[in-house]
Amino acid sequence: MSRKNELLARVYIVMTFFVFLSIWIIGKVFYVNVIEGDKWKSKISANVKWKVIEGDRGNIYASDGNILAASSPLFDVRLDLLAPSDANFSKNIDSLSFLISKYIRPDKSAGQWKAELTNGRKGGIAGTKKGMRYYLLKRNVKYEEFMKMKNFPLLRLGQVRGGFIVERKTSRIKPFQEMAGRTIGLNRENSDNIGIEGAYDQYLKGEVIKSLMKKMPGGYWLPMEDIDNISLNRGADIITNLDIKIQDVVHEEMLKKLNQTHSEAGVAIVMEVKTGKILAMTNLSKQSDGSYQEVQNYAIAEKYAPGSVMKIATALALLEDGYMDSEDLVDVENGRKNFRGNIVRDDENIGKGKPITFKNAIVHSSNVAMAKLADEFYNRDSISKAHFIEDLHGFGLGLLSGIDIEGEVEPYIKDPVKNKVDWHLNTIPWMAHGYEIEFTPIQLLTFSMLLLIMVK
Repeated sequence: MSRKNELLARVYIVMTFFVFLSIWIIGKVFYVNVIEGDKWKSKISANVKWKVIEGDRGNIYASDGNILAASSPLFDVRLDLLAPSDANFSKNIDSLSFLISKYIRPDKSAGQWKAELTNGRKGGIAGTKKGMRYYLLKRNVKYEEFMKMKNFPLLRLGQVRGGFIVERKTSRIKPFQEMAGRTIGLNRENSDNIGIEGAYDQYLKGEVIKSLMKKMPGGYWLPMEDIDNISLNRGADIITNLDIKIQDVVHEEMLKKLNQTHSEAGVAIVMEVKTGKILAMTNLSKQSDGSYQEVQNYAIAEKYAPGSVMKIATALALLEDGYMDSEDLVDVENGRKNFRGNIVRDDENIGKGKPITFKNAIVHSSNVAMAKLADEFYNRDSISKAHFIEDLHGFGLGLLSGIDIEGEVEPYIKDPVKNKVDWHLNTIPWMAHGYEIEFTPIQLLTFSMLLLIMVK
């Protein structure tokens, strides 16, 4: 029995030891993860981080196949001079130095490159006793040049054995520069993309992955895997309706006119009426140095009083509602009429004191005729006012154009109920000839297209 008791005692002692050991381990894990969790997480985050790597964006093409925007990969090439073994470094340094001098950095001879890289390995550059692990060989290396470098002695061994460190980035190129710049848009890192770049970003952007980076002495970040060996899918290409020949003519003519008139800004849009395709779009504004550049897409982001275009909508309403016929006469009162203390004028005295046909009032774009007729038929009571507003909305004037580019602002048509504070006795006649309402150029163009379709 004594022998049995002795064995049991030993078993209990061992079990007790492991129980307390398990409790201690669990307690330590709890202490490290919960009590000191923030402390260790901060240390990890200070020395390890994730870097987002994106594949090349797709190209944007004009309708004729010309490239409007394309991605050009660039590489910053660095060397970890401590990564190669002594044998690999000694074996390849002469040929590597020769090729760098001949093809990559001819600013130094092969002998100078050998001395600099050797000193860097020993710590002879920038006073580093341990040797350089992040030596910058060249920035913004183009793709063709980079592919050649990949086969250089030592560098072809990769990051781990050869110290070949690659930081990949992408430059977005516009071959036609400013032309249709805001329409094509911008691909930006720290803010939303705009134009076609923004509208089709989900298709244009390439595959996105994350690469783990570690912090090295001196504050440098190195990838923990060989990024050069990562193959990412590029984004899809986009073919637009823009016609580069028409765009070129529109851009140059707009630029010429702005320089002649010294205007602050100008907008020009060319639309194919049958389909609604936008063939060209130019937005130019004066800069502080007097030049004109595309800095904002006024065609979709700015609204203005439409002026004479609105008289077409007024005439169409009068015809559709049966208030006027093309041969009906209207007195334009010598091109000048007083509306409750406010004067509306025509640019010319169309009738010379005699009534003119409604058709001639449209042809000569008479402010007086449209304001007078709208005041007579649509300014009588709340029902007639509301009916005029309904007509305008029925013509599509209250709608967005539907263009794919983001940033289009809502049109503004006064409403006698919703905008009661801003509504006054002369609102109807003023709206009738193009004031107290606002549309963007693309919305007015869309209305004109719909008008032509309705006329046909």
